[in-house]
Amino acid sequence: MKAMHRWMKAAFRKEGQKDLEMVEKAFAFVEWMVLLSTSGDNALQINVRHNLQPSYGLNTIATASLRAGSIAEASRALDLYEVYGFEPDVFTLTSRIDVAVRSGDVHDAIAQYESMRKSKTRPNIVTFTTILRGIASEKDIQPVECLRFLSEAREEGATDEHLYLEALEVCVKRQDATTFSAVMTEIQTHGVHAMETNKFAQLQEQARACFPDTVQLTKSASRCAGSEDGPSTKPQAKHSQRDLSDVSLIQLEMNRLIERLVKGSKVTTNDFETLIHQCRKRKRKEALRVIFDTMERLATEGYDLILSSEGTETTLPPQPHLLPTIETYIAMVDAYLELDGEELAWQAFLDVSNRAQLRRQQALYRRFIHGCYVSMQCKYIPELLQLIREEDNSAISLTHRMCVELARMHGHQHLQGMDIVLNGMPDSISHEQKQQYMEELVTSCAYKDNARGVAESIQALIDQGFQLSTKTEMAVIICCLQHQEIEGALETLRGFQDQGLVLDIPTYASLLREMYFKHTRRGKVFDETSRRLALRFLLNRTVLFDQVDEERDAIQSCLIESSETNQHDGVSSDPLCFWCQHHDLQCSPLLFLQHVMELTNIVQGKEAMLAAQDAIGEALESTPDPLLFVLRAITQLPSMDRNYRGQAVIAKRLFAALKLDHDQIEDHHFEFSFNSLEQLTVHLFKEVDDALHLHEQDETRVLAFCLDALETESIDKVLGYIMSKESLNTAETAEFLLPRLAQLYAVDGVVTVLQFFKPDSDHIIETRRSFLREVITLEQEIATDEEKSTLPLTRRAILDFKLEHEAEFMPFVMAPVARASFQREDEDTGVNENLSLPLDAGQVVIVDNDDAVRLAYDVLMQENLARVGIDAEWRPDSGRGYAPSKCSLLQIACDSHVFLFDLLAIPISDLEELFSHIWTSPVILKLGYALDGDIKRLQWTFPEETCFKRLENIQDLSDLASTTAPDKNLRGLSALAMGILGVPLDKRQQTSDWERRPLTPEQIAYAALDAFCLLLLHDSFQHYEVTVTLGNVPSSNPCGDAPRAGRGSVMTHR
Repeated sequence: MKAMHRWMKAAFRKEGQKDLEMVEKAFAFVEWMVLLSTSGDNALQINVRHNLQPSYGLNTIATASLRAGSIAEASRALDLYEVYGFEPDVFTLTSRIDVAVRSGDVHDAIAQYESMRKSKTRPNIVTFTTILRGIASEKDIQPVECLRFLSEAREEGATDEHLYLEALEVCVKRQDATTFSAVMTEIQTHGVHAMETNKFAQLQEQARACFPDTVQLTKSASRCAGSEDGPSTKPQAKHSQRDLSDVSLIQLEMNRLIERLVKGSKVTTNDFETLIHQCRKRKRKEALRVIFDTMERLATEGYDLILSSEGTETTLPPQPHLLPTIETYIAMVDAYLELDGEELAWQAFLDVSNRAQLRRQQALYRRFIHGCYVSMQCKYIPELLQLIREEDNSAISLTHRMCVELARMHGHQHLQGMDIVLNGMPDSISHEQKQQYMEELVTSCAYKDNARGVAESIQALIDQGFQLSTKTEMAVIICCLQHQEIEGALETLRGFQDQGLVLDIPTYASLLREMYFKHTRRGKVFDETSRRLALRFLLNRTVLFDQVDEERDAIQSCLIESSETNQHDGVSSDPLCFWCQHHDLQCSPLLFLQHVMELTNIVQGKEAMLAAQDAIGEALESTPDPLLFVLRAITQLPSMDRNYRGQAVIAKRLFAALKLDHDQIEDHHFEFSFNSLEQLTVHLFKEVDDALHLHEQDETRVLAFCLDALETESIDKVLGYIMSKESLNTAETAEFLLPRLAQLYAVDGVVTVLQFFKPDSDHIIETRRSFLREVITLEQEIATDEEKSTLPLTRRAILDFKLEHEAEFMPFVMAPVARASFQREDEDTGVNENLSLPLDAGQVVIVDNDDAVRLAYDVLMQENLARVGIDAEWRPDSGRGYAPSKCSLLQIACDSHVFLFDLLAIPISDLEELFSHIWTSPVILKLGYALDGDIKRLQWTFPEETCFKRLENIQDLSDLASTTAPDKNLRGLSALAMGILGVPLDKRQQTSDWERRPLTPEQIAYAALDAFCLLLLHDSFQHYEVTVTLGNVPSSNPCGDAPRAGRGSVMTHR
């Protein structure tokens, strides 16, 4: 099943996209398994494999699809059970119930559950959990039904503390105090161990907030558990009542498997291993041995069983095929190690040698080492390594991954780790490999805050003839981050440098100062969150350590030379000057950049910034060729963790510090710049060109660079650069770029290309005509039969260029556009067609990581951005007496993209600059519908942020609704879309849970379209003159009645 797990994981992506090829691959594999299990594969000369269980494959597909929220694939997999004639088991029937719940039909889910209870397949705890979660979301079913399902779960022997907690959570979500009290009584009677969990304490607090009258009840319940405020701390017996309960539950599950054997159904060791995995997940350590002993008893002695359906006793003869296999032992070892049972895992590992028919395989060794690595338990590792050395089996070896995990698990016990790496590894491990494993040990010590381990491991590495490296240098910096203040971090760094365990260069102190400045939280606290962010920052600066490592010997020589001559004139202790004076090192410009970026981040205030700029300029003057050094530094900027705009800011400041005189520019500067074009982004190239005027030196090479950049970088930035240079913005340039621009527009749908042809110039009219001819040809080649009569992109370009009255293009404007202007989807319900998003999936970006943030900055901070559509989503409010929900998603649409900003995943500080730019720009038109509500909700969510306080240049389309839909019951964005575009919006996702992650594909499509349709509506107003009164949105609380911004629109037909 591993291949199917891998395919289904690849099929459903985080952004809600679906790889249908991978899905079909998984279904085809199941079909092939069916073929093998029934008749074999003659083409591949594979005989019938009766032991194959294709139904497991369908279960894998259904489970993966449900987790990704893809109901269609899950239903398809479950329907194939009947097609292939498989008998549905409890997992299959529970999956069907899950599909019904996720589809919103909880009544159907309960009906399927009732059918299951009437069949011979018994519901398990997952079945009841699924039903309870469905009740939490179905308002038509009263929460009191939870009591019924708890009772029936007890009858089936399918309860544990988690099920009772699910029932409590239903009551809290549905705000049913009466049922909450009843469930509490059930817990005190049947599920007292639920009170020992953290979740129970959390639900108590929520209950106190929702139902004040339940305070006494929850307190008394806590006392029953042993303490008024928390779970019992009394020591428990070796086998607690909870352990016995776990054993009883698993015994019921095994009895069901044995009943299947009695009735002639196929049961294999895989089924019992599945129970072992379930015990691992549900923390049922004591039940593991029961499963194993039952398998042995079934295989050697048989089993006496009372059939639950008939009440008669029957004896099952021995089942040799159920004897535990090596896979069973692997599952046992894996489960024990995860459940803190290292000694039991080791006993199971050794027990294999007592089985004549079994031998310890590579997989068992690998799983034991991996389990110890995950749980950081390494008591038996030396004995295991001794067994490997004694094992008379060439198939057993330490793989690279196993060696890495052996080193990493000893971060807290570095002496044992060093002994294993240096002395305990097989002779086949080379010196270079041991170097790598020692580096892993050093890094693990750093992550475990084991400063002594870092120091002693690095010293041992040196003593054994190994080399210091990128990893050892980074480990020292990681070790320094355990301090709460920068002074402690710098003192630790100095200690390592004094011992010669890390290079004594000023760059490392610069990194620490920058990290502590950026990530120290309010109250001057550098906590675990700060450390986590600093570690991510450090990993993004790995290039610094890599370049240092490449020139380690040369740098060491420079340090010795500086130390000897530091007291003499001409050698400065200033870190900026240090790298400038050693300009002959390849790494000098990059390390110089680190200090410049530190100053940029730390220095605040205009005067301090000017002083820093002067210091940079003074340092540059100490190089023989300051301009060349700056150019070398700028080519290194793309390797640093700055977005394109941030890189350009650094480049601009470097040129400003240089105080460049045009007479200082020589031919070798031009040649270096042109030879380095492949290393530059468009943003950096523009800064270099502004300083050196490269386009005046070699226009052909510049245009070739721009053409290549259109393939890989921001199209807006490339075109914006060309349009800003008068000597480049010519008919010849347009002719040169025209084929690529036409392809971007007609094939890739990049509508911002049209901006290049909008400025008036002498050549522009003819250039527009040439562009349109190229677009027409391309769009006709790729259009579907339905689209060929309309060519929507061609029509849009003609209207934008105001060429609709020319005879050559008039037929394309007059073509019917009813179905091509906007995509529609027929609904199964037979209601009106709905508007759908006319963008490719790649143009909808969920902003929940750094790469997406950078893309948003690049696209939305373009100088020629003229308009955006804005919308926001939040979880429906709980009602009167509860605080309003906070905004969880902000959508901003432009012509080329829709950005869905996940406000739960990205810190608002990372987006404040972008939002302030858009909100306050007088140039960018902000389109919205009932925008006041969205803005007030954002202000409520982020009361301390200033980026949402003021909004300029807005047009609220809700002001047009009274004109478009006079009937108040029809007003709304959907009604406006119906009135203007001829199709409504599908609003079914409007009241969904917008705090749930990941967002469903339906939520993503809904959110993107709500923002983008504002642009579609605005496009339709091109035939009208709209006068907009601009105003500012005042700061306000969403619970109050803030005045609307001063704005309005008057429409008159041309």
